Amino acid sequence: MIEIIADVETITKQAILSFVATANEGGTPNLSPKTSLTVTWRSLLLRYRIPGPY
Repeated sequence: MIEIIADVETITKQAILSFVATANEGGTPNLSPKTSLTVTWRSLLLRYRIPGPY
């Protein structure tokens, strides 16, 4: 597991908007803005989902 350094942790916690990149099984990239990204511990990025109003 990769350790998240203190500088990256600080930037992530202070950022209002972060961009998260993923890829599907075929390798097609998906980049999207997220407001729900934070660091918990030094080795875990946490993204939580808050459902919108229906």
